[in-house]
Amino acid sequence: MSGRILIVDDVATNRIVYRARLASGLYDPVLATDGQACLAAVFDVPLAMRPDLILLALNLPDIPGDEVLRRLRADPRGRSIPVIALAVAGDPLARLAALAAGADAVLLTPTPDRLLLARVRNLLRTHADLAGPALPEETGFADAPPGFEMPGTLAVLADTTADAVGTDRRRDQVQHSGQDTGQDTGQDTGQDTGQDTGQDTGLLAALSPHLADRLILVSRTQGLAETGTARAIADVFIVEADERRPDAALRLLSELKSHQRTRHAAVCLMDATGQPDRAAMAFDLGADDVVGPDVALGELAVRLRGLLRRKQAADRRRSRFELDLRLAMLDPLTGLYNRRYAAPQLAAIAARSQDTSAPYAVMMIDIDRFKL
Repeated sequence: MSGRILIVDDVATNRIVYRARLASGLYDPVLATDGQACLAAVFDVPLAMRPDLILLALNLPDIPGDEVLRRLRADPRGRSIPVIALAVAGDPLARLAALAAGADAVLLTPTPDRLLLARVRNLLRTHADLAGPALPEETGFADAPPGFEMPGTLAVLADTTADAVGTDRRRDQVQHSGQDTGQDTGQDTGQDTGQDTGQDTGLLAALSPHLADRLILVSRTQGLAETGTARAIADVFIVEADERRPDAALRLLSELKSHQRTRHAAVCLMDATGQPDRAAMAFDLGADDVVGPDVALGELAVRLRGLLRRKQAADRRRSRFELDLRLAMLDPLTGLYNRRYAAPQLAAIAARSQDTSAPYAVMMIDIDRFKL
């Protein structure tokens, strides 16, 4: 089996259906009937028996789904487990509450098989790869609870800057509850993109009141360009699918996830078609989220903030792991390489000498009282 999936639903028929669908994807489904059983399956079992992912119905009989999420996220044992909330169609407030409580994704029921399995694969892959090596809490080195959140950079990205400026079309598709998307954001997007667009940036203007992060508008070339550092130009890329060229957005998504500089950035695909097969393909290509035409602006902002938060947490864990590797090969007092570094280097020199029949020499210097 490729992953233990905990299915939490009080309806027996739903549990049976989800178990069969996940078993067809070679997953190991585990069943729970209510919120207490869900928490027990995480908190009262050994680390090896905890689920790799949770499918959580929101309308549970004992504890509301969003409260179950809050309890999971408040405890180190459940904080890093990806959770897909299962919501009924036509209840955007329940979706928003689940996302605000810590759900990684929300799927509407009934969910097509291909989309469900693609989302499960996507979350398992991203939590394993993007988060980097994690130390369990039993070692005393678990991740600290989330605290102050640093602002990040979110970029609307299209094939060309002209296409990106055309995001006014999306403004009419996003339900923004009376928000004026044509307002002045107070930001000079021409400065961020290297040119003066002279036009209303649509989606950026609509998102600006909801996010304290830096919002910029970039072209495909700018998004993938060399920046002089190992970091991408943005933490989160927002790719808008053009109905005239629907495959262009998927190609752009694939480029972002394969490019060395942008592969760790989060990518949100905004797909006005709302087709489940397109969303499933996007998830398999590496999209971190796919937003359909029925998503309200407030929910979009929460989802983007969640992507940014998880991306920044992954960056911190990756940096910490790389630092630990470097420190393991350096003497903490002198800053010189230690025997952990020297031993494999000497072995490589000896092997190369044997292959080339070239001699080599090793000089050892023992300095008394060097560390005094």
